[in-house]
Amino acid sequence: MVKLLPQIIEKPAIVLLAGARGEYDFEGSDDVRATTRWLERVAPSASLIVGVCSGALLAAHAGLLRGRACTTHHSLAAELRRLDPSADVLDNRLFVVDGHVHTSAGVTSGIDLTLALVAELAGPIVASKAARNLVVYSRRAAGDPQVSPWLESRDHVHPIVHRVQDAIEEDPARTWTLQALASIGGVSPRHLARLFRENVGTRVTDYIQSLRVELARRLMSNDEVAVERLAEASGFGSSRQFRRVWRKFEGAAPLRSRRGAKRRRAER
Repeated sequence: MVKLLPQIIEKPAIVLLAGARGEYDFEGSDDVRATTRWLERVAPSASLIVGVCSGALLAAHAGLLRGRACTTHHSLAAELRRLDPSADVLDNRLFVVDGHVHTSAGVTSGIDLTLALVAELAGPIVASKAARNLVVYSRRAAGDPQVSPWLESRDHVHPIVHRVQDAIEEDPARTWTLQALASIGGVSPRHLARLFRENVGTRVTDYIQSLRVELARRLMSNDEVAVERLAEASGFGSSRQFRRVWRKFEGAAPLRSRRGAKRRRAER
């Protein structure tokens, strides 16, 4: 099996270490030893290293988790700490990201991790479509970055609501009316409003605003973009409306949020 591994990998390459059935035999298995040597050699060429469940143990054995925050299945945490005492093993986490190294807890949390990676590499809309295809939704543990609204409101299976959400996601800055969205769903405005409350847990207008706030958050990373431009590009009718909606979702004024985000980036 080890003979099938490529001798050379080039960026952008992702090395994904899947969990194994049973336990890794780090001392007696020729395959495990050979895989460890392969990881030690090619890991510096990888753009991302992903360890799912017990795959984190293999990463630790190859020295890929030295000094890094990481996680694994709760039953394997003690073994992970033994393999690399320098690693900061975090308990009760779905997944942990430390630089270019990503680790997850059990196998199902590996889906959460890979959806987050898809969102990072290809955008939240692609990740949302992948999640719907899998009939799952993205979750993140407390203390991890906030779940994107593109994913957190898609944990249902109602086809009409998904159809309407798809249309909004394609162009959240568009001036959407409840009548126009109801036409897309093939239902009355009143029925669509009820379906949204039942399946998404919010009003249609609040859902649209959450996506617009997310658009504005991305633009906000560019310090040269003025608030007025943020409002216009994100679909808000005015900077005043943008400030009001931003405060509603974020609990602070846009400029204060921007300064906080800039400070956090500088601390990394």
